[in-house]
Amino acid sequence: MDFHLHFRGLVPADVFDGYLMTQERYGNKGRQFKPQCYFREVADLEVTAVLAPNIYISQSFDSREAVIAKNFVRQAREIYDKSGNKRPLFASLIICREALQDRKEFEDFINDITMLETRPDGFYLIIASRASEALSDIYHTDVVANWMMLNLALSINGFEVINGYSDLLTPFLGAAGGVAGATGWWSNLRVFSIDRFFPSVGGRLPIIRYLSKLLLNRITFSEKEALIPFVPDVLNQLPHDQDYDLKHSPEPERSREVLQSWEALKSLIEELSDNDVARGLENCFQAISRAEQAYSEIASFGIVLDQKSRDEHILPLLNGLRQFKDRAEL
Repeated sequence: MDFHLHFRGLVPADVFDGYLMTQERYGNKGRQFKPQCYFREVADLEVTAVLAPNIYISQSFDSREAVIAKNFVRQAREIYDKSGNKRPLFASLIICREALQDRKEFEDFINDITMLETRPDGFYLIIASRASEALSDIYHTDVVANWMMLNLALSINGFEVINGYSDLLTPFLGAAGGVAGATGWWSNLRVFSIDRFFPSVGGRLPIIRYLSKLLLNRITFSEKEALIPFVPDVLNQLPHDQDYDLKHSPEPERSREVLQSWEALKSLIEELSDNDVARGLENCFQAISRAEQAYSEIASFGIVLDQKSRDEHILPLLNGLRQFKDRAEL
C-alpha cells in the first residue's frame, strides 16, 4: 500500500483504504465492475475521501484508452452523487510516461480535463514507468516537466492533486501545486509499473539504503559511512539518523529504513514547497544546486558510488524544472 505524505504533514491513510479494499474485490473482474456498487460499499467505510477508479492509459493521449479514461472522470461525479455520499471525491488518472512526451496531445488532454462540467474535487495522479526498477523512465526531462505541469494546471483550476508513487519527486510536485505525494514501504512500491501485477520471479532483498536530503537520493549504508568524513552534510541531522549508528547495530532493520526514508521526505517537502509556485520552484533549483555541488565534492575525493547512488537523476531533474518554468511562464 502506498504511504501518503502531505506537503504540510501527513495525509491520513484512511483516505485511501476504501479504494484499495474495494479494488481488490472488483478490480480483477473486468466488465463486471459496477461503480454504483463500489461507491455504495465505500459509503459504509470510515474514510475521509473516496477515490474513483479508472483504466490505465498505456500508450498515448490520442488513444481509445484516453477517451475511456476521460469518460470515467466525467461520469464519476454523477454516479457518486447518486450514492448520497458527501465526502470529497478524487478521480484517478493512471498515465504511462510515454504519453507525457507528446506536448500537443498532453495539452489537449489537460484542456479536456479542466473544462469538465461535472467535476470531482480532485485527482489521484499516477505516472507509470515501463518497469518498477526503471527510474530513468521517471527521471526524464519531459516526464518531470509534464508531471509538474499536470499538478499546476489542475491546481489552478480548483482541483486538489494527490500524486501516487511520486517518492523523491514529491517535493517538486508540491512546489508545482500538488497537495500530497506517496511512496511505498519497500523499493518496489516507489515507482508504479504494470509489471507489479504479473507473477514475481523472486530474487534477493534490496540493499539497505539511507535517503540523503543533500543528494536527493538514497545511498547504501556503507557509502554513508564512507562519505561522512568528506561530505558530512550527507547526514540529514534528523532523529532516525540514529538508526544507522554503528554503535547500535551493524545495519538498521528494514522497518527503520522505511521510517528514515519517510522522515527525510517529509523534511524535504517542508523545506522546498511553498504556497507561491515561483518561490517553491526557486527552492527546488537551490536543492538541485546543492546536490550537484555535493556530488562534485564526492568525485573530487575519488569516492566511487554504487550505480543507484550516483548523480544520474540530477540533470533530468534540473532540465525538467527549467522546462516547467519556461512553459508555466514563471
